[in-house]
Amino acid sequence: MVLFQNDCIDLQFASLKLLLAAVLEQSLSRDEFTFYDGSQVIADVAPRGLEAFQKLDDKQKTYLRERVIGKIE
Repeated sequence: MVLFQNDCIDLQFASLKLLLAAVLEQSLSRDEFTFYDGSQVIADVAPRGLEAFQKLDDKQKTYLRERVIGKIE
């Protein structure tokens, strides 16, 4: 199971995701659960980082998100 935190989520949803990640981390072994902060992974993959990624059009964002998912898998 992989949780991937989206780069464009509101604070309440982010808090819920972090709570869920904490619950899963306590319930599952490390072999069954891995959490990735999507913003950080995108920042690592996107040329010029997360700030530049946020200025891209939807097609370019989709392409980079697919690269990030491929990197994780």
